[in-house]
Amino acid sequence: MAQANLPDGANLENLKKQAKALLKAAKAKDQSALGRVGPYFGYPEAIGLQQAQLVLAREYGFRSWTSMKRFVEDGRAPDPLEALSDRFLDLACVSYSNPPGIGPRRFEQAAQMLADHPDLAGYSLATASVAGNLDAVDRILTADPDALHREDGPFNWPPIMYASYGRLPGRSSFPAAQKLLDAGARGDAFHMWSGVCRFTALTGVLGRGEAGEINQPEHPDELGFAEALLDHGADPNDAQACYNRGFTGGNGWLKLLIDRGFDPEHRNDWLVERDGEMVPEGNKTMGYLLAFAIRSGDRERVELLINAGAKLNEWEK
Repeated sequence: MAQANLPDGANLENLKKQAKALLKAAKAKDQSALGRVGPYFGYPEAIGLQQAQLVLAREYGFRSWTSMKRFVEDGRAPDPLEALSDRFLDLACVSYSNPPGIGPRRFEQAAQMLADHPDLAGYSLATASVAGNLDAVDRILTADPDALHREDGPFNWPPIMYASYGRLPGRSSFPAAQKLLDAGARGDAFHMWSGVCRFTALTGVLGRGEAGEINQPEHPDELGFAEALLDHGADPNDAQACYNRGFTGGNGWLKLLIDRGFDPEHRNDWLVERDGEMVPEGNKTMGYLLAFAIRSGDRERVELLINAGAKLNEWEK
């Protein structure tokens, strides 16, 4: 796609308005807007604001919204490693936006990028965390404590989110994530996928989903990482994580959530449109998990949920 130049006098407020206008047009299935978004996202009509901001930034010749924001606010030119860093993080993280069937290939591509460019492992707090570079994590936190909460990289996430979704082969981001949490990272960090679904750090750690356990695997230190997030504020009622794990077997994650407070009164936090407004979807999370479990014949999960108080008739769909 052809890149434009930033107009004279460009300011952040105007760029935010442009991104919101692009998002609104894409949601309305405007063909011009869908054509702009299509090269970057497989389902252009389902993007959220962060994705619209990324598209706008790339149209103006920047690799990320953060890079463009820095240039507009204080004239900082993009770092030559920034594009590589963004691509590395994109490839290394389990994805819910890309077409199914490419998860392992993306993770291997990220590993190869790191082998070709070892400086990536210390480039930012996000890349250091995904790569499991504990020395770099300590160095960056000491030099720049604000990096702990700074939203950056290809998805405008804080570092704990990249650590939670990171799946670099042969490495674990959990020890780095523990350092982030101990330093004050939010265990309840999240982003709104397509503006309606809350994908939390816990969602990322537990993984899986419609594309299956091969393409969207759980974190290799799944239960320890999940427990650490819960210790630092994550909500055990994670509707998206429960949905993603409803497709496949294994119940250690469910036992952990129930032990940590997930109960039958918890409701889905997804948003739906009613009467022109976005409102909570509101069905009880355990109800749809029970329906999934009965449908798939997972007797252990059915027993776990019934013993926890789940009722099938409280699931409306």
